[in-house]
Amino acid sequence: MHMFQTLYHELVLTNRTFEAQLNAILQQQGIHRSDWSVLYYLILDDQLTSVEIAKLLGIEKPNVTRIMKNLVSIGYARVEPSHEDKRKKRLLITDEGRKMYAEVRTYVDRFEMESMTGIDAEQQQMFIETLNQIQQNLIKRAGDK
Repeated sequence: MHMFQTLYHELVLTNRTFEAQLNAILQQQGIHRSDWSVLYYLILDDQLTSVEIAKLLGIEKPNVTRIMKNLVSIGYARVEPSHEDKRKKRLLITDEGRKMYAEVRTYVDRFEMESMTGIDAEQQQMFIETLNQIQQNLIKRAGDK
């Protein structure tokens, strides 16, 4: 078996385990994974449109619209027209959304730190760089087709 085959097999298995455990943590806190993913990006930049969020998450715009409606209905976000183009809507995180995110983030941080036990900062940085390169290769491959 080639090393790259083992790498991808391990990556898939690790992702499944990570997602299952993260979903359990989020579920205990009363939030869905898709909502959490959008809130993560809104914490980083609360001026995002649904098209931008869809691109960041690699999902279709109708899925983002559904998530946006849910976040608005539970009071974690609000929708406003874009200042640049009134036809576009941007999603903004509310104070309640920020508070909930900060509370849940403590559980997620603990989980993520535990998952990195025994892996030093240099190894983590190298892994990030490797994943970024794989991602760029996949993006390039998709563009070449």
